[in-house]
Amino acid sequence: MARFYMQKGTHKGLYRSIQKTLKFFQTFALLEVVHCAVGIVRTSVLVTGVQVSSRIFMVWFITHSIKQGMKFLCTKYIPGAFQPSGMEVYYKIPSLLKKGKLLACNSSSQKIQNEESVILFLVVWTVTEITRYSFYTFSLLNHLPYFIKWARWRCLAV
Repeated sequence: MARFYMQKGTHKGLYRSIQKTLKFFQTFALLEVVHCAVGIVRTSVLVTGVQVSSRIFMVWFITHSIKQGMKFLCTKYIPGAFQPSGMEVYYKIPSLLKKGKLLACNSSSQKIQNEESVILFLVVWTVTEITRYSFYTFSLLNHLPYFIKWARWRCLAV
């Protein structure tokens, strides 16, 4: 994520560049619920299920499906017709085009994937997962540093 931002200078397009990998691993996390159910992991099936399903909901139904609206750039006008200014968002433009009151407009769908809130949940998920898997790894090695233990339980709320 940091490399993308440093190369592009913006967060726009980040989600599109990682969406396949993100969807795969977040969906694959359903195995965590199975691991809880069969007793491989001593965690509540309900708690794990809520966490995994909320992430799947965010990835598949929010960021994949929702479009914020249409943005129009109108370039040619009929004298006396409706004349929007610049790149403002207009929801009446499609009907005006059909009625012949505007000659040409270009539209682009504005997806929620470019919103700052999406970057926020990606950063939070990343920090949480790094902390969580560091905790698991060091626990398996029987060498759990205090900071990792502290961070694991402080980041658990996320």
